[in-house]
Order: sequence, then C-alpha cells, then structure tokens
Amino acid sequence: MNSSVKRLTEAAILSAAFIIITMVALSTGLGYGLYLDFGVPIIFALIYFRCEFKYTLMCGISSVILILLVLGNFAAAILVSQSFLLGLLCGYLIAKKSEIFDDLYLGSIIGVMFMILVDIYARNIIGYSFMQEFQGYVDYMNNNTGCSRCNQNNNCNTCETNNCIAEILQVINVLQSNACPDNCLNSCDRPALGGGTNCVVCNTRPIMLYMCGSNGTPLSMPTTRTNTVCTDATSENCSNVFRVEKVDGCCCTFRVLAANTDETSPYPYVGTDSIFTMNINCL
Repeated sequence: MNSSVKRLTEAAILSAAFIIITMVALSTGLGYGLYLDFGVPIIFALIYFRCEFKYTLMCGISSVILILLVLGNFAAAILVSQSFLLGLLCGYLIAKKSEIFDDLYLGSIIGVMFMILVDIYARNIIGYSFMQEFQGYVDYMNNNTGCSRCNQNNNCNTCETNNCIAEILQVINVLQSNACPDNCLNSCDRPALGGGTNCVVCNTRPIMLYMCGSNGTPLSMPTTRTNTVCTDATSENCSNVFRVEKVDGCCCTFRVLAANTDETSPYPYVGTDSIFTMNINCL
C-alpha cells in the first residue's frame, strides 16, 4: 500500500476514534475538565507522530467540523480546535531536532498566540470569552483563599475604588459624624444611626473586623495602651468590638470598645482610649 494512502487511512481511523471519544466525553460533561485541556493535545501529538503534519491537520479540521455538526455546540468545537492546534504544535516541536528549552520558548509564544486568536474568534461568533472566564476562576480562587488584596495593595496611596468594605465604613463614619458633630462618644448600639445633633440619640455603630485569612476569627485589640497580646476577645483587657473614627483612603482609624460593666446603663459598650489604624484592603 502506498505510504500516503496508509497514513491517510490511519488518520481517518484515529479521527473517527477521537470523534467518538470526544462526543461521549462532551455529552456526559466529563470532557470539560482535563480532557479538553490535556487529553486532546496529547492525542493529536500522538497522531502527528504517526501520520505527520498534513494528515494530522486534516484529521483535526474534520473532527472539529463533525463535532460542530453533530453536537451543534460552538463553544465545544472552538475548545477542541484550540486543543488540537496546541497538540499539533507540541507534536511538531517534539519531533523537531532542537534544544528542549528552545521548544518550550517557541511553544509558549505560539501557544499564547493560538489561544488569543481562538478566543477572539470565539468572542466574535458566540459573544463569549474563555480567557475572561478563566480570569473569573482566578479571581474567585484569590477571593476565597485569604483575600488577594491583603498583600498586594497594602499601600493607602493605591486604594481600590471598588472596595465595598471601604464604602460601608465611610457611610458609617458619615452617619456617626452627623449624629454627633462634636466627636463625643457616649452612646452605642442603637438600631439606627442619625436623627439629629443630640449625642444621646445615636453616635456609634459597633462593628467587628475580620482580617484576610483569619478563618472567620474576628480581630481583637487591647482596650488599654499597655503591651497586651490579644489572641481573641476572651483574653484579658481585649475586645473585638470597635468604632470607626476616621476613614482616609485605604487607612481607617478605629477606637476599641469595651464591655460596659455598669449594669444600670442602657449602653452595652463604652469607649476606651485605645485607638489603632489599619489598611482597609486587609479586611
């Protein structure tokens, strides 16, 4: 049998096997994991070793077209096309006689170009960007592993404008100032803020602070100016309840509130002379 006919036959058989495996994987939902990202490139790299460039390219194009026509899933077809191009590239670089670091360098550049071009193509056809989706996953993981802002934007001169915690603290600070323009601190823990200039009405909204990566444990600070180490609110001379005193960009000043020992008082907390300033981005 002619070698070209043999390779074409082998490519057709491998293409049919790949299409069946891919359709089963995509239909069951299993293909949207490691299969599309790693399985498809490996398969086409192996096809390249067996059938060389021309027949591997024909195999990939026909597979993408059949998957699109049978499943009618543009997103899946675009992901398969991206993976098969990466597999073709990997097969070519592996078969090419060159240094491995040169292959890694060239493969990284061309691979990124493939991903960008395919993503632009997908966005124009289906209005969906896979790279933006991946960035969303990265942001989600960062926000659920101890707040990515904590160690990145700890400079008050680079405060994030979309920090919802900063906005909440600013609102609380404004309402407290409106309730008590003379900066008095006599009452705490009322249902609402505001209501006039009488300090007895309401001038404090007690809050608790949770640091990035604290695993749900609120921040505790000493109620006196002594060198007290506070592991939690149960430590002696420590409290985890605070009052917002000032908000300046990402820097916020808090006053430590202590439990009121006067049982006849309607106010559960009293102000202390212990004040500290911290970066809001670390909350």
